[in-house]
Amino acid sequence: MANINDFKLVQSISEKYFNYLNTKNPVNDDLEKERLGFYLFVLECVTGNKDISAS
Repeated sequence: MANINDFKLVQSISEKYFNYLNTKNPVNDDLEKERLGFYLFVLECVTGNKDISAS
């Protein structure tokens, strides 16, 4: 069963993934940043692909 520390860890990882994303549109809301970073984190976990570059 997950505890609060697991959720904090996922939050931290999601923020780091958002920073890797380097969006051109500014996002001011921290929750929105975590949400976008979480999408990248889940895609990496599901596909096993660690390359998030667009090129």
